Amino acid sequence: MTTTPGKILFSGATGMIGSALVRAAEANRIQALRLVRHDPASPSEIQWNPDAALPVSDAAQIGRATSELQSHH
Repeated sequence: MTTTPGKILFSGATGMIGSALVRAAEANRIQALRLVRHDPASPSEIQWNPDAALPVSDAAQIGRATSELQSHH
């Protein structure tokens, strides 16, 4: 049985444990999407501000990520 690599949405991806988890996911051909507090530096980063009224800067982007994650379920 062949499986298609999935996607994982990480918070804390820049920390010691999170960055190791992201590397492990990517080493296994799993796409890692990262919630970050800074301006996104790549398409795999989604800006997140926990203090904002709308914590995610691009609601459409997080919606697409959620749909993609659910489609692999």
